[in-house]
Order: sequence, then structure tokens, then C-alpha cells
Amino acid sequence: MSLSGLGVLIIGIAAVIAAVGIGRLLLKATKLVGSIDRSITAAPRQLEGIMTETCGLISEGNQALADLNIKTSQLNPYFYLLGDLGRGCESWSLTLKDKLNTLDRKSLQVDEKTEEMISKNGYGSIMLAYFLMKKRKEMQRIQEGV
Repeated sequence: MSLSGLGVLIIGIAAVIAAVGIGRLLLKATKLVGSIDRSITAAPRQLEGIMTETCGLISEGNQALADLNIKTSQLNPYFYLLGDLGRGCESWSLTLKDKLNTLDRKSLQVDEKTEEMISKNGYGSIMLAYFLMKKRKEMQRIQEGV
């Protein structure tokens, strides 16, 4: 066999190896295309199922929101009533606070005659008790007037 025959034989063997490699590559590509075809065929059914579930969820959400709106609208008068009650209590407590501050200032003021009586011995103690009782009754009268 000559060198040219040997070269042709080597080229032939290389061509057979390349043909087998390309054939295997084409078989794998065919399997891949078949797999992609199955996936694409199944995709519409899967998407339809997903869309059906999504529509059901949106419908349920809309019903829940509608129910919540109805219940909230039924509670609105109570919220308005509580707001009015809070504002009324606030004005009443401010009035009470002003009256108590006035009473506190008045109770802290002791006139000179009372101070003089307090500074004396036993008689001063009795007068102090009398003064405190009088202020306490006055405080109760003001509280009942509120």
C-alpha cells in the first residue's frame, strides 16, 4: 500500500468517525426537539389550569372585599358615634380640669386670719381641722355641681 492509499484510508476512517459523531449529535438534537415539542404541547393545558385557578382566586378576593365593604359600612355609624363621644368627653374633661385647677388655687390660699389662728397652740389645731373640713365640703359641692 502506498502512502497515498494510506492517507485515503486515514481520511476515510476520520470521515466515518465524524459521521458517527454527527449522527449521535443529531440523535440527541432530535430527542431534545421531541422533548421541547412535548413541553410546548402541554403548556396550553397547564396555562389554562393556572388561569382558571387565578380567576377563581381573584373572584374569591373580590367577594371577600365586597363583604368587608358591607361590614365596614355597617360599622361606620358606630365609629362616628365614638368620635362624637370622644369629643364630648374631651370638652367635659377640659371643663373639669379648669374647675379643679381653680379649686386647687383657692385651697392653697390661706387668709391672714386663718394663718394667725393656726399659729396659736391647741386652738389653732382645732381651727385648722375646721378650715380643712370647710374646704373639703366646698370641694365636694363644686364637684357635684360639675
